[in-house]
Amino acid sequence: MRIMITEDEFGMLKKIADYSLIDGSEIDCLNGIIDKIIEDKNKEVSIKKVKAAAKATKVRSDKARLKIEKALNMMRLEGKPISVYLVSKNAGVSYNTANKYAHIIEPTL
Repeated sequence: MRIMITEDEFGMLKKIADYSLIDGSEIDCLNGIIDKIIEDKNKEVSIKKVKAAAKATKVRSDKARLKIEKALNMMRLEGKPISVYLVSKNAGVSYNTANKYAHIIEPTL
């Protein structure tokens, strides 16, 4: 699990851990959370992971684009009305994904 917090939130957590009137076990738990946050902030992402993520994203995007193009072609052949919503339903992709490819869909409207 990844926790994204601002510097102000981090400072507030540290103040709570240092000055709060909670018992020792809760302070230890809170300090453990702070240590995990610090450790996570100091991690570096390897170039291999960045490249792998970029490749996976490209593959996913290409598949979605192909689905949308196929759905558009079928809808044109069948004479169905074309909209981003209808293309998303026929292609089997989410509306937001289809909306990213609205530049392909809109010229056909």
